[in-house]
Amino acid sequence: MKNESKKPIFRALMFCLLIAQTSVAQSGQQIQDKYMPNMPSSPSAASMFKFQEIGLNEYNGSASINLPLVDIPLFPLNLTYKATSGNRVADDATMVGLGWDINFGSIVQTVNDIDDFRALYDYQIGRYRKQRPDYQGFVYPGNAPYACPYVSYQNQLCYAPGSQYPLSTPSATVGNTVTYGYYGIANGALTEMYDMIAQEWYDSEPDIFTANFLGHSLVFTTDFLSAENVVNFKCLNRVGYRIEFGLTNPEQTSFVIIDPEETTYTFEAVENVKGYLNSQPTTNFTNVISSRTWKLTNITDIKGKTVTIDYSDINNVINAPAVSQTFCQTTISSQTYASGTRCQTFGNLTMENWGDNSVSYDANNYAPITATTKSTTYTSSTKQNVKLINSITWNEGKVNFHYSTRTDSPLLKKLDSIVVRDYNANRIKSVKFAYDYFTSATSNTLVTGHTANEAMYRLKLNSVNINNQLYTFSYNPQSLPKKNSFAIDFWGYFNGSVGNTSFAPNPNQFVGYADMVNQGNNLNANETFAKAYILEKITYPTKGYTSFKYELNEAVNLFFNQQVTAQARTKGNGLRIRKIQNYDSDGKLITSKLYEYFGGKTMLPLLVGKSTQYDAAAQHPDYAGYLYHTEVRELSAASYFNVSPIGVSNYIGYDRVRITQETDSDSGYIDKNYRNLPENVAYASGKKLNGNFTSPQTGFDNGSVMEENIYNGSNQLLKNTIFDYNNYLSVIDYGVKITPYGTYFSPSCSSNNGSLFRMIPRFLFSSYPIFSKQTLLKSSVQTEYFDGNPMVTTTNYIYNSNRDIASITTTNGVDSQKKEIAYSEVVSAIPVSTQYYKNNVLTATESCSYTVLGSLYLPEYISSAKPYAPTSSEQKTLALQYDYLGNVWQYQYENDMPTSIIWGYNKCLPIAKIENADYYQIAAALNIDPDGEGLDALNEGNLASINNLRNLLPKALVTTYTHIPLVGVSTVTDPKGDIFKYFYDSSGRLKFVKDKDDNIINENIYNYKP
Repeated sequence: MKNESKKPIFRALMFCLLIAQTSVAQSGQQIQDKYMPNMPSSPSAASMFKFQEIGLNEYNGSASINLPLVDIPLFPLNLTYKATSGNRVADDATMVGLGWDINFGSIVQTVNDIDDFRALYDYQIGRYRKQRPDYQGFVYPGNAPYACPYVSYQNQLCYAPGSQYPLSTPSATVGNTVTYGYYGIANGALTEMYDMIAQEWYDSEPDIFTANFLGHSLVFTTDFLSAENVVNFKCLNRVGYRIEFGLTNPEQTSFVIIDPEETTYTFEAVENVKGYLNSQPTTNFTNVISSRTWKLTNITDIKGKTVTIDYSDINNVINAPAVSQTFCQTTISSQTYASGTRCQTFGNLTMENWGDNSVSYDANNYAPITATTKSTTYTSSTKQNVKLINSITWNEGKVNFHYSTRTDSPLLKKLDSIVVRDYNANRIKSVKFAYDYFTSATSNTLVTGHTANEAMYRLKLNSVNINNQLYTFSYNPQSLPKKNSFAIDFWGYFNGSVGNTSFAPNPNQFVGYADMVNQGNNLNANETFAKAYILEKITYPTKGYTSFKYELNEAVNLFFNQQVTAQARTKGNGLRIRKIQNYDSDGKLITSKLYEYFGGKTMLPLLVGKSTQYDAAAQHPDYAGYLYHTEVRELSAASYFNVSPIGVSNYIGYDRVRITQETDSDSGYIDKNYRNLPENVAYASGKKLNGNFTSPQTGFDNGSVMEENIYNGSNQLLKNTIFDYNNYLSVIDYGVKITPYGTYFSPSCSSNNGSLFRMIPRFLFSSYPIFSKQTLLKSSVQTEYFDGNPMVTTTNYIYNSNRDIASITTTNGVDSQKKEIAYSEVVSAIPVSTQYYKNNVLTATESCSYTVLGSLYLPEYISSAKPYAPTSSEQKTLALQYDYLGNVWQYQYENDMPTSIIWGYNKCLPIAKIENADYYQIAAALNIDPDGEGLDALNEGNLASINNLRNLLPKALVTTYTHIPLVGVSTVTDPKGDIFKYFYDSSGRLKFVKDKDDNIINENIYNYKP
């Protein structure tokens, strides 16, 4: 493992002034150490993967397990284990095994209603509209998001009081309503419902895009108020990002995202997902794209450093079907009207269930008084092209990915190795993956589109070998059943109930459904089986290891509160980390952390049952009127709550978590209190169709630490910290899902034969808000106790309009310290000056000015000073000059000697540092035209001439370097001409160092247990 800490830091120079938690200006030497080229010096011994690198998201009990694979500038590759909540029965393995992943960065489009890009390329839809239906004043949720007084005739305009719609700050509410009639409000005027809903001209829901790449997490959406056939984007949770979109044809689209630091991320490798024409797996697909994923293809930073990612296509990959089942009971009864009444005859009577085929009764026959039960299976699948990463290229080298076939998928591949080469194609590093397969146990299953091997096997990652450093993984031995097994709990995890005959819940477990047929299913969670095949141990090259202990999550709201019986169950929804323990190579326990959780809440309670009643009138041949009454009750393992496109995943969070270091009885414990609020839900009680939406809370982000208390081993409070936050809420937009609700039969029955009959269409409107937020620390109040005496320190943070820190103020009752930061007008995220105050008196300043070199934005002058000390060593101004690639080739403090740098190895590494000689003096000494290519033409092949500068420029201090690219410095020749040599083993670790006389002056021995 190469010594990353010794890299020249100017290669990654991005900002002039970094926000540090300090209140004093830096000295001249500190500025040089921080911003200037630290030339290669003696590398240190390689370090192993450390125990403490295994972190925990204490709020939800999930571990963060990351194994660094390849450190590529701008694009580090990490192997991540993401399944610490457990493996669901239906889970497929990625190309690196079940539960593991390598995240290369992507943007995912969730298509809502109509694809928002469709207007740009589908010319068959001449009346495509992006505007949503307006809310009428009498429709829940009242006057939000759009206010419109009642209007009674078509084309009457509709505006919010005092201004045109929409309202700028509607409340973030979710709601459901059934609308009756032929007309509805759209775009400020009454519009035919048929045009709005039945035709594909009208898109009532903007698509949602989520981008996750290299620490950036964005949610953005299309702007429905932009012009027709124009797609604009607005980022909901961050400011300062620019989003650009390119369209060649429906299957060739691209994104460019530019972050506040002016780093450009290009996403051109697109996976287009298409659905089946019907609910059963066939080879007949629609041509309509149901979602897209764009993968990262290029990164270019503000200094022009570029990384390019290349992919190949695997076409026509049919994904395993998603399957759900319902258990439904329908009861139909009839009731005779009073004698002498008559009702209009309207032919066949149709009794509809949710999504089932309608049952029709001829007008000449009575509808039966009966109760029938029915199980229904819903299957959906998709076809797509899969983008498989081939290589990553940057100016220092290239990474290639090698694959082979796998048993558990006929088309997909498994990643066998990653090979790193320098720019001369020399092999520098390799990462090898070793696999086996998890094999499923026998259980009742549903016949779906899985092949036998797909259902039976899951790719298992056994080990990773990084340059002969072996990491091995051990898993819980409990086997999983086949991927289409019925033996699941309510959340899809294995529960051992291999006798289940369907995915549907057992009715007798839920109030209001217990009289339905008991089919014997058990969907309760079971901790033993939920741990199936979960990662339990990582063994490091040193033979030390980390172990993980798990337990079931707990929450007070696993089920929606109308299901009283179900509320008694509090365990489920996957696993949480109970304990993380670290052992040395002799099996001795080194550290052990215990995690205890309190006040668990699931973000989205399960709603597994729904019921409704409705009536219809009909005419019987004997002219006696009948009112048919239908009652439908249904249970499904798939929750009837529809998660908003920007809603959270259904995890369990905790109000409070206690962390105890068990291996040190005197260390005490830490209590952390968190913001923890479930999603808002809209429950459409009694509605015939599914329309129950959720939306996030508008307050601080869940998981924000609200208070932290540290206790010693005697249970005495040592420190209390209370946190407060700024909550930046985006503009609230709305989506409206519109579903046909059947026909409303409105008979008018009387004794004078004045019967009238109307059939009015009905539509279910389910509204959900679309917004996001950013939570940033506003203040912390820390109270430390010394012999019972409290000392309070308060820190306040102020942000500018770009949400960068503008000032930090810390007070402790005695002194007040403040740091104020100003930012560049060209690149908003780059600080250009910092001022330090003590008790409101200016004590120091730091500033930086920038220059533009082509497309590069680079620091030119860096200053640090204290007031009234203009000639002291406490004031320094540093000037920098660059080559055409943005590498520093000369820097100089005012009134001090210049330092020049010559670059080689494809202009990636310094080969010489020459103090007390400027660019032109060096060029003259080497007989190089300074106005031509100048020193830029030099490389490591010219080191003999460069070393001769010790003779040609006797007043200069010349230090030269050779390197093994992507490994480390090979030799350092000091100003006296003495050569120090550095040797590495096959894993790229420093073995020993020799002096000018070939004596070993430093040696590192890496001993591992066999």
